[in-house]
Amino acid sequence: MTFPSDRLASILTTLKLPSEWYGSILDSKQVVVTRTQNPARAVGARATPALSRAMAKAMEGTAEIVNLDGQPVFATFCRSAMSNWTVVIAVPRAAVMAELYRWAAWAAGGATAISLVGIAFGLVMARRIARNIQALVPPALSIGRGEFVAAIDGLSVKETGDVAAALVQASELLRHRARERDEAERLLSRTMELLQQETAERLRATEDLLEKERLLIQQSRQAAMGEMIGNIAHQWRQPLNTLGLTVQQLLLSFDMGEFSRELLSSNVKSSMELIQHMSRTIDDFRDYFKPEKEKAVFNVRGAIDTTLSLLEGSLLYPHIDIRIVQQADAVIYGYRNEFAQVLLNILTNARDVMIERKIDAPRVTIAIGSESGAAVVTIADNGGGVPEEIMDRIFDPYFTTKGERQGTGVGLFMSKAIIEKNMGGTLTVSNTSEGAEFRIVVDGGARA
Repeated sequence: MTFPSDRLASILTTLKLPSEWYGSILDSKQVVVTRTQNPARAVGARATPALSRAMAKAMEGTAEIVNLDGQPVFATFCRSAMSNWTVVIAVPRAAVMAELYRWAAWAAGGATAISLVGIAFGLVMARRIARNIQALVPPALSIGRGEFVAAIDGLSVKETGDVAAALVQASELLRHRARERDEAERLLSRTMELLQQETAERLRATEDLLEKERLLIQQSRQAAMGEMIGNIAHQWRQPLNTLGLTVQQLLLSFDMGEFSRELLSSNVKSSMELIQHMSRTIDDFRDYFKPEKEKAVFNVRGAIDTTLSLLEGSLLYPHIDIRIVQQADAVIYGYRNEFAQVLLNILTNARDVMIERKIDAPRVTIAIGSESGAAVVTIADNGGGVPEEIMDRIFDPYFTTKGERQGTGVGLFMSKAIIEKNMGGTLTVSNTSEGAEFRIVVDGGARA
């Protein structure tokens, strides 16, 4: 702990010590930080060797030394155990001896008794001064320990009383600083507690959000897989029927005596083509669910064609007319399979709405264009549009108009998250005169 040296210097300056006396304050390195006499010469200088030796032997005491001005003085000192700063009060030896010499001069022509009285008086005064100075040592030590000193009584010398008042004032200042420190520590402790509580709450909220997102992703993938299984059934129904007819034709030709190697070769060729088509369908579905680790530039038309091939069976059954209007050869910087999943979610929603509302001549128009270097894809249907009262909610998680058995309410939510969070684009919806129009805007591959 350190004392404000400028404050103590001001206090020592106002003590009004006798002109011969002076007070000094030394820091922990025994360098003078202030002195009431000749401060310009003394401040910044180290204590004299004699004073340093005396202070090395004890925390407090009195010594006869030669000061920095080269004058012999009687000095008493007290060093704080806490801050290691030292208060020194010094009286020039010449001043004390001058007092004695004056009395001796007056008594020189008088009786020896008068001389003895003068000497005795000087000794009494010296002891009195020493006692007063020594009385300041315990309060100074108390201040050094950080204790409060209310008052210092029993001082008969005015100057030492002034020094005592300065020590009491310093003690009050120290107590005030201690109260400020305690209040600051209390506020800091409270702030740390609140910060820890807020951090814990944020961590819990983040964990809950991550868990909900994980469940949403899982539900979205499960819904997509269910949709794909249905599409596989639609995709394979016609090839399987054709393959069955081909096999039956071989048996019928054999029974009718028309079986030949040419017929067998033709049927085997057509059967293998059907099998290879079914195999390619499996590869397309497998690639659709393959995770992508890094973004890449891909062709928008290619991703749309792939998605339509996956949905071919489910779109043909309700006789939905798919129209593609390509205004530009657009590319996107992002995740191709995730973009295809967004298209699949939007197209299946349009299909379900048009089937539910029994739309005559159902139609979906996919337009491909570009704006300011970004790819723009719009998917518009003639299914009647989105009711205005739910327009702001269709991208919310678990919101669906299909009922719990037919929809999970996570498809459009995940689609918006994929476009806006994963690919840095936008996904919006609006109504046209015929139906709903979804608009996708994504970076057109400037990073490639």
